[in-house]
Amino acid sequence: MSDQPSYQLASPRGPLRQSRASRASSVSLRSERWSKTSEDPQLLLDAAVAATELRDGVSVLSDAQLRVAWCAATMSGVYPGQAHENQDRFVARNYTVAEDGSKAALFGVFDGHGASGHTVAQFVCDRLAEGLRSVADTEAIIESFQRVDDLLEAEPDVPSVTSGTTACVLAIDAEDGVARVASLGDSRALLGSLDGGSSLAAEQLSDDHTPADYEEYKRCKASGARIMTMPQLRGLEPWADSWEKDRGSDDDAEEKLRIFARDRDMPGCTLTRGFGDSMAKSLGMIATPEMKTVPLTAADRYIILATDGIFDALSNERVLELARQHGEGPGGSPREACLKLVREAAEEWLAVDSRTDDITVLVARLEWLEQDVTAPAAAEADPGGRLSTATEGGFSFMQDYDTSGSPRVSPRASPRASSRAAAHKPAEAAGGEAAPAAAAPMPMVRPLTMTSSLRAPYVPPTHMR
Repeated sequence: MSDQPSYQLASPRGPLRQSRASRASSVSLRSERWSKTSEDPQLLLDAAVAATELRDGVSVLSDAQLRVAWCAATMSGVYPGQAHENQDRFVARNYTVAEDGSKAALFGVFDGHGASGHTVAQFVCDRLAEGLRSVADTEAIIESFQRVDDLLEAEPDVPSVTSGTTACVLAIDAEDGVARVASLGDSRALLGSLDGGSSLAAEQLSDDHTPADYEEYKRCKASGARIMTMPQLRGLEPWADSWEKDRGSDDDAEEKLRIFARDRDMPGCTLTRGFGDSMAKSLGMIATPEMKTVPLTAADRYIILATDGIFDALSNERVLELARQHGEGPGGSPREACLKLVREAAEEWLAVDSRTDDITVLVARLEWLEQDVTAPAAAEADPGGRLSTATEGGFSFMQDYDTSGSPRVSPRASPRASSRAAAHKPAEAAGGEAAPAAAAPMPMVRPLTMTSSLRAPYVPPTHMR
């Protein structure tokens, strides 16, 4: 999110994918806004895209016969005439399970908001990745989230009373072949899977946590929050103190439901789960992530994590379509997919508004192997020699960790390893053929997805002991 925090009024905007008539009206309004500045929007957009932070790598999860080629990109929002610092962060890390040496991969995106949103997002990004001891234990992941929120509240150098961040974290565990998603706020995870033919279907793996969700609304109201839109707060529209009558719209900043105290017009949060925002924690906001466990199959081809800078502009289906168009084939790669997604989302923003949000997306392409590969080719596994680097420029990158939290140096593959990797073909998309004897066949039909919503009653946060 932007320097315009979630508890303040942001620039009004409607759905970014509009009808032709409403789009023409929006473009006219946009032109009027831009005429008040000397800055060319296209030049600013080109400069922002050119300055996009890009990091990529490869994870080979040999136990699951899975190779993950990924790229993460983050673009600072375009704010004409204003100084602006990107408040989004991302993380991508390898983990090695000490007990059996199996591999796991962790990916995440974080969208900060408020005056210190960039600091909060960086703090959470670092502490969560460093402190996670298990990616195979749902309770351990939940405890890690709550522990980091306690650490954040106790950290005097990271103001978080009215600043916070979303989090959408996905861990792939090679031992049991599942993806575990932990989410707070409105950053989102998608899974793209073959639908029985050559087409991909988009499955949303996370929910948006806002007062527009009835269960989230009930928890916050029971904690004493007033929940209303900005026009209702100003007395311009009637307020019924009822979810059915005051539902608002998440497509328009003016019409979004917000959380306020009963005795003052603060904090005005649009989210009901997140890190930080300690003022809102007394009004029902929680840092307990919603967890979903998804068994992966050979039909699964893409995992995409992104902040609302992407999903406010593009539909789930369009995001997946662009990822596939630019993520594979001649000249295709997750890096190209990220660049295309960032640019198209930014153009959608500027078609209807005078600015863009910060935009962050992580594209992971899943490549199912027919037999074990112990290490990817060095040039692919560590582009630019970054595997041994934990942080650079404020963003977290791929690093190999064991479950004690100690960094490990990822093995470099020999030239012959590159030949072996090139010889492996992706698993067949259909037909049910058994894999080689060294590996069990990958099922083509997804087992029943296990979901744990964990919508627990609100419990006031404990301070750091």
